[in-house]
Amino acid sequence: MLWKQFSRRSISPQNKENLNQQVITRRRDSKISNRYHDNSSQLTIIENYQIPKQPKLKAHDPLFDETLWKCNSQDLTLKLFKESIIDRTAAFKEIYMVGKQIGSGSYASVRLCADKLTLKSYALKIYNKSAISSSRQKSILREIRILQMIKHPNIINIYNVIETNNHINLLLEYIDGKQLNTLKGYNLKQALYQIASALNYLHARHITHRDVKIENILYSDGQVKLIDFGFSTLFSNSIKKKIYCGTPSYMAPEIVTKQYYKGPPADIWAFGIVIFYLTQGYFPFKGSNDKELFQLIMQCNINFNSITDVYLQDLLYQMLQFDPEDRISTAEILLHPWFLEYIKPIKVNSKSQKSSCSKLNSPKQINPYQQYQSTVKKNDKASIEYQLDHSQVRKGIVQSYMSSVASTKSPILRRRDSGNQTFDKSNNF
Repeated sequence: MLWKQFSRRSISPQNKENLNQQVITRRRDSKISNRYHDNSSQLTIIENYQIPKQPKLKAHDPLFDETLWKCNSQDLTLKLFKESIIDRTAAFKEIYMVGKQIGSGSYASVRLCADKLTLKSYALKIYNKSAISSSRQKSILREIRILQMIKHPNIINIYNVIETNNHINLLLEYIDGKQLNTLKGYNLKQALYQIASALNYLHARHITHRDVKIENILYSDGQVKLIDFGFSTLFSNSIKKKIYCGTPSYMAPEIVTKQYYKGPPADIWAFGIVIFYLTQGYFPFKGSNDKELFQLIMQCNINFNSITDVYLQDLLYQMLQFDPEDRISTAEILLHPWFLEYIKPIKVNSKSQKSSCSKLNSPKQINPYQQYQSTVKKNDKASIEYQLDHSQVRKGIVQSYMSSVASTKSPILRRRDSGNQTFDKSNNF
């Protein structure tokens, strides 16, 4: 050591201090060079001293819970929004050809796209990187991750995520269909049932869509697809957050008043607005501007008596409650009498058709909704003839109907039969 080399000499205090400083400097430089010799690529040079880079902490996204995301497929978002010298646009054009624009939104546009080799059609959702803020980057990554982790016949599929020089491209399922406002009668009810099934699937996985509207529901060949997950979130259904997003006509009162709220009831409200518009032909709230519209939503005065179908009236009454806690859930919507007509009869094989006819005609195999409907018609006439309270009669019919389908009951129906909750919450119908 340098100190031992001069230990036998007489050293002045000033020389001793200089010598100590030299020893300290050598030790420090020796430790740094030995420790980081093999990791020189991870070092930053500052004033001839090598110090390790500080690790960048991953920004936490409050609208996405990593613990709830269990996706077995490869994460396609790892390399997004990073610089690269590769001409990704040229590579993309070698594989795909991009056609006309088929949709647009606040942050992205959608174009028709096709694989040059297989000629398979896709919907290409395009985000312009130059117009994307840091907060919007999180939303795009969250949208991609949520689409990757879900699989449902009534929800749009994602196939790939491709980054080019100036854009982030989502390769989505192409649906050559139409919107729901062209459907009527049984086809409309069947389509709405499929949307209820898709929302039930999402809410069971703690996913909230947050932009349920007619424009985000496409219909093709008897099948409905829920699209556009740009505002969707993933965190526990019991957590309340203040998130202002959606389309004004479909916003729930808790969103308009900018309160902390749970996600699923807001989807239920928006879905109720969709059903109301498609069945009645107009929105329950209509204002000349957003301010007037929001005032009407906060007042929540809906004329349910204008709805002629008492079962649809009852369903919408439970979906469009001002208090989110009073709204019906998606699981309950699927079991509501208005939707039970959607139940299809059991298919019979041609070989055993003769032997099974007697079983189909037996009382146990009769569609319970048909029996329920005929009972309602008879009791409607009786209530008029004997001047009975119509709402009380209907309430008794619903309870009787629920007990008749006890073999296929869920815990929700058992709870209702026990008297904790009924379909009819008011006697004002």
